Amino acid sequence: MKRKLLSLETKRKISQSLSGHFVSKETRQKLSLAHSGKKQSKETIEKRASKLRGRKRPSFSKSWIERMSLAQKGKKLSLETRKKLSLIRKGKKRTGKILFGVLNPAWNGDKANYHQIHKWINKHWGRPKKCEYCGTIKAKRYEWASISRRCKRSDRNDWIRLCSSCHIKYDRYKSIDVIKWLKT
Repeated sequence: MKRKLLSLETKRKISQSLSGHFVSKETRQKLSLAHSGKKQSKETIEKRASKLRGRKRPSFSKSWIERMSLAQKGKKLSLETRKKLSLIRKGKKRTGKILFGVLNPAWNGDKANYHQIHKWINKHWGRPKKCEYCGTIKAKRYEWASISRRCKRSDRNDWIRLCSSCHIKYDRYKSIDVIKWLKT
């Protein structure tokens, strides 16, 4: 059975008659159940899509972004969702170049702080596995120590490998034994 096409005037009259008309929750549920499982025709989908073409999403306000951020804090994504996100990201390539060292705009050179310099040294020279002072290889932790105490990453000869106990003696107590050993 074909539906009769409604004129614009008739549509306008129907719209006016329904303004202020509220559908109960029960009726909405019945309509939802009646429409569930029905697929829309390609024409309907195309008609809806054509209305949205060319429209730009309005930019979100800062307050809205903050509220959404607070609402999502502490929520964990399900395993299924994480897998879907992983699949989506797999095919995508990074568009920006990753800049290392001097080319990176955040590069501080020798003006970097203590933590940044030690992190850089561990990455480029590796983690020490033997103390150059006491010769132990059984210590739990080994560290790089700056001989000049200026922490310059450019000079490899300014650094020695020490176990944490020798490093404490060298840094905190300025042990004469270590300083004499370094000079020889």
